[in-house]
Amino acid sequence: MTSPASGAGSPPDLPDYAPTTWSAQSETGRAASPAATAGGGNRRLGLALLVIATAQLMVVLDATIVNVALPTWSLVTRPSPP
Repeated sequence: MTSPASGAGSPPDLPDYAPTTWSAQSETGRAASPAATAGGGNRRLGLALLVIATAQLMVVLDATIVNVALPTWSLVTRPSPP
């Protein structure tokens, strides 16, 4: 429907009763992931942070064990005098 004042060159006006629907699309035009729209994005980020923090803890723990054990191990593996 066009209003009488709008003229022939303008797009038609929407009637007042027409529902406006919004889709879950980002600015790029792609549909957002269901996890991000349902609030599951924070859970996935938290899980990723937990995995990364655990891996970092393992690296630091391994380096600590090696640094503590290395002096003793070097004494044990020292060649005996002839």
